[in-house]
Amino acid sequence: MLMYFLIFILKVIENAVSTLRMIFVSNGRKYLSALLQLVCSLIWIITTSMVVVNITEDYIKVLFFAMGCTVGSYVGSLLEEKLALGSSMIICISSLDIMDDIRHYGYSLTSTKGTGMDTKNIIFIMTFRRKKKELVDILRQLDPSSFIMSGAFLYEKNY
Repeated sequence: MLMYFLIFILKVIENAVSTLRMIFVSNGRKYLSALLQLVCSLIWIITTSMVVVNITEDYIKVLFFAMGCTVGSYVGSLLEEKLALGSSMIICISSLDIMDDIRHYGYSLTSTKGTGMDTKNIIFIMTFRRKKKELVDILRQLDPSSFIMSGAFLYEKNY
């Protein structure tokens, strides 16, 4: 039973670290990413060798291996969400002139006029990911009817 638990825990760690490694790669942290890859590789070799030995006699190890992968992926996503590394671009389309108010809260922005049925302010704001919700809340407070988007995620009006 101890071996099953060890396989599970090691796979959780490996997959969580692997998820974080990919985030560090995308943020340009090459050396840390390489170090995390070393950890992942070592854990993978250890756990895989534990599973493939006598695999025909003990299929339960495969089940614990797969469950560890699944839970590890989820744990890695939670860790990444808590760390919230990197920056995020927020686009706000507002019919109000709220740029000075946004700057008052300490955010830098770029804006332009958009034309369609009526003229709107298109506001581009870069922020740290961990401050994204705070910024969206501020934008909602300044103009509840604004259209707010970050990447492919649309912040609904009832955010």
